[in-house]
Amino acid sequence: MEVRRAAFKYAAHMIFEALDFDVSAGEVLTVLGANGCGKSTLLRCLAGTLRLSAGSVRISGEELAGLDSTARARKVAILFQEHQVTFPFSALDIVTMGRTPYLSAFGSPSAQDREAAAHALEEFGLLHVKDRAYTELSGGERQLVLLCRTFVQQPAVILLDEPTAHLDFRNQVRCLDMIGMLAARGVAIVLTSHDPNHAFLFPGRALLMQLDRSAVIGAPSEIINRASLTATYGIDVGVFSIDRPPPAKKLSFCSPW
Repeated sequence: MEVRRAAFKYAAHMIFEALDFDVSAGEVLTVLGANGCGKSTLLRCLAGTLRLSAGSVRISGEELAGLDSTARARKVAILFQEHQVTFPFSALDIVTMGRTPYLSAFGSPSAQDREAAAHALEEFGLLHVKDRAYTELSGGERQLVLLCRTFVQQPAVILLDEPTAHLDFRNQVRCLDMIGMLAARGVAIVLTSHDPNHAFLFPGRALLMQLDRSAVIGAPSEIINRASLTATYGIDVGVFSIDRPPPAKKLSFCSPW
């Protein structure tokens, strides 16, 4: 994904401007910033559900704004915080819905589509929920099933808006592990988070968005520090490193003093 000079505004209110960055296959870009800085709006622009006021988004050399909804869905999958399903589809049905961009107008999923969905559930350790109603799953299980759905959509890029929000600690870890597995399979991922520690967990960079519309992008070890976090969140936060057994690198993390 290539983003060049991207800007977006509501009426006369500029949300962000002059954003330039790439996200490569297998990379996770963690977007950080305080409430109201435009993180979710940026994701919607990257998905093509909102049109940029200026600039461009390209995937595999194609301008996203020039693609129809089906073509976009074959390149970009997006998972927002808000998701409701009132009909008790099975978990397998929910994952199979990821194959929708590849169906004809009146087509239905094939046996191969359902097999791909079942394989994804197995690969990510969720085969045990395959036949359970999605409405009866825990919040963590639902989130993992939805991540499986984005995977079988076979996009080049997956966009995740606060993927660990409202999850307990165990399911946060499972969700983050699954994001790492998706990246390891060559998917480019852009995720928003309120926890700067997430940026240290993945191969990739961080994007710090400020309320004054400025932004900085780079390796987490280089741009996430006491000064940048104070500027981003308006609180005093320390960044620390601890040694890990070789061959692992040092573990960095941040915490309020």
